[in-house]
This record gives sequence, C-alpha cells and structure tokens, in this order.
Amino acid sequence: MGSCRIEIQLDGNSANEDYWHERCANVFDVTCNVQRKRAQGAAAKAWALGEVGIVDASLAWLSLSQVRDPRAAWTYVGLIVSGAVVIEQRRQARHLRSGEMFVIDTREQYTKTFLEPTHMVTLRLPEKRLVERGIRYRPRAPHAIDMRSADVRAVADSIRGIAAQDGTTSIGFRRRQGEQLLELFDVVFDQAALLTPARSGGATLFRAKRFIAENLHSADLSPALVAACTQVSQAYLNRLFRARDNTSLMRYVWDRRLSVAAQLLRERSGAQAVSISEVAYVCGFTSHAHFIRLFKARYGVAPRVFMMEHYALPPIGSADGAPETGL
Repeated sequence: MGSCRIEIQLDGNSANEDYWHERCANVFDVTCNVQRKRAQGAAAKAWALGEVGIVDASLAWLSLSQVRDPRAAWTYVGLIVSGAVVIEQRRQARHLRSGEMFVIDTREQYTKTFLEPTHMVTLRLPEKRLVERGIRYRPRAPHAIDMRSADVRAVADSIRGIAAQDGTTSIGFRRRQGEQLLELFDVVFDQAALLTPARSGGATLFRAKRFIAENLHSADLSPALVAACTQVSQAYLNRLFRARDNTSLMRYVWDRRLSVAAQLLRERSGAQAVSISEVAYVCGFTSHAHFIRLFKARYGVAPRVFMMEHYALPPIGSADGAPETGL
C-alpha cells in the first residue's frame, strides 16, 4: 500500500463490483464473497501511515478471506467501531462486537464474516518492526484484546481519531502517526495472553535506548533504572552495549546527553541564547562543572565557545536578519 489514498464501494453497478473484487485481491489481499443485494453500500478506504497500513471499512452481508502468501510478515490489528464480525482461523471462531479489538497473524489463513452493518478499522503492522521492539506475537487463532485497560482504550481512541482524518493529512505527518502507533502497540501486545516473552538481544537494546531517549532529561536516569525498566540485569545490558556499540551503558547515556546539549546550543544561539546551566539541567546533568568538563572532552571547546561558533550572523543588507530578495 503506497502513500496514496484508495477508495472502493459496492453500489449495484456491475463494473464497480468487478473493480471491488480486483481491489480487494490486489490491495487488501482478500477475496470477497458478497450477498449481492444486501451487500450494497459496502465501502473501504486505505492509506499509509509510513510503514503501517490503515483500512477504514463499512461492511455488511459479505465475507473476506485471505489470499496472499501466508508467509507474508504482517500482523493485523482491528478495531470494531460499530457492528460485529466473526473471524475464523484454524477452525476456531471469534465473535467480536462494537468497541472490541483483535489481532490476526496473517501467516495463518483466516476469514472475516459480516452479518450486519459494521464499521471496522484495521491496521497492518510490519512484523519486522514489532520484532525489533521485542514483540514476538504468535496467535494460533484470532485473539481479542483485553479492553479493560485504560491504556488499551486510549490506543483504540487514537485509532478512531486517525481513521476520522480520512488520510487527508500530509505524508510526513502520517509517517509520524505510524511510528507513534508502533510505540503505543507495546501497550496492546504486552497484555496479550499469547505474547511470546522471549526477546532478542537486539530488541532488548532497542527498548533500552528508547527508554534512555525518553528520560534523558531526568537526573535519576541510571544503569540500574534502565536495566530494571527493560527487565534484564545491569550486567547483561552492559554486555549488550559493549558488544554492539563498543561502549558501556553509562557512557552511552553521557554521549546521548552531550549530543542533545550540542543540538540545543546550535538551535538556541544568538538572539534566543539560553544559559549553559539551563542546557545542562535540561539534559539531565546535576553538576554545571561536570557538564562543562564532559562537553569539552567530547567537542574540544567549552559549551559557551561552541555556542558562539554556531551563532548565525544576519545577512549583509538585512536589518532584521532576513535575506534580501531583490526587486
């Protein structure tokens, strides 16, 4: 599914019905069995959120069966906005109603049947992006997500909101939405009964780095805290960092803090200059002197000198700093 928006509808026109079946097979990866008169009015729209695909569909009196190679590495997450659907996979059936969410592993053949008007939003998640986050989900049958968690209900609300935007936002913004959803689905999959707990070293490192990035501002960020939040020992995490990044966990934290500090000094030099102490505080340093010492060791100059070197002077002939445009 590319970045473009795709829309199809059943309206009783035979040409449109042929187009519906062709699009179902080639875009949505399903064959469609319709009850001709009763299925009229069915519609589906699809667009991309970066690597995440989204389909917003209104369906009734039809069934959809997977046609793509079951080895395809996708996981589908669906939200029933209204109505109901019966999902069959591996001789097991799951009846889902309005407000419920489900997960399907596309490597196993499945069929969705709609026996009443149903509004459903489905997300197609690339398995490789889930695996790198440490998520190894292997449902042997359609799995209903536990909606009792407030966090999971908030994810459902986010899906509804994105679907309501109808793919009209910019490509860059949609890509960011897709990345945000991949982050949020940690909440959904972590409470799933069929989640495989084993995580690879690469996935553990990914989660550790993400936690560090989200908490760089905190002076309490420590190797022990990072290890605890990634559910591994501090010694194991240090071994991962040394093996893959040739550095220790704490050195990685210092390097990330210094990189963010340098970026802040570049962005806020000149008229919007900030104090060195403020930058140190924002980046999680509790000691002004310690920050200056580490910064100078990394960049060869003190923070204030670094900021002055990156101060952009206004162009000649421009009173307000904006370049002249000629006649």
